[in-house]
Amino acid sequence: VLHTLSFFQIDEPNLIDTPVGAALYRREADGKNVYRGVEYTMNGNLAPKWTVTGGFLYLDAKRDKTFKGEKNGFFVTGAAKWSGVIGLEYRPDKDFSVLGRLVMIEKCFIENTSGRGKIELPGYATFDLGVKYNTRINTTPVKLSLMCYNVFNKSYWMGRGGSSTFGLSMPRTLMFSAQFDL
Repeated sequence: VLHTLSFFQIDEPNLIDTPVGAALYRREADGKNVYRGVEYTMNGNLAPKWTVTGGFLYLDAKRDKTFKGEKNGFFVTGAAKWSGVIGLEYRPDKDFSVLGRLVMIEKCFIENTSGRGKIELPGYATFDLGVKYNTRINTTPVKLSLMCYNVFNKSYWMGRGGSSTFGLSMPRTLMFSAQFDL
């Protein structure tokens, strides 16, 4: 089993929506967002035909160097403190596999642009399923993959990191791909 542990700090410009009248806004820079965190991941075989993959992320996201220091130390909008993933793959033979994955995101907050506080976006969890198959077309190796994201068609609100906006989740989504090794 492979384990990784990462500690990090990432800085990016903090962009805010500034009202310019009649429900119109302009995007402006206001200091920076500082993301500090720790991430743990693991990947390995549980048994000869079973592989597990997973991890978690803790993220402390704060603003710094804002205009007159008014928002220094405030939360970064749309950034959840905790997230995680766990996946399991079953490979009965070298050409076929089935996988399932659970993705979890903790609640996050969006700053209310009217200046009246923050809006909480609840946490959510989604489940994905997929199959992969290796075959040949004539002499060309082909890898076929079919994934279903958000299997239970769960609707949830997603924050957009560093923005006072949020969006509705994607519905159940099917994706098919074919890779030809020429």
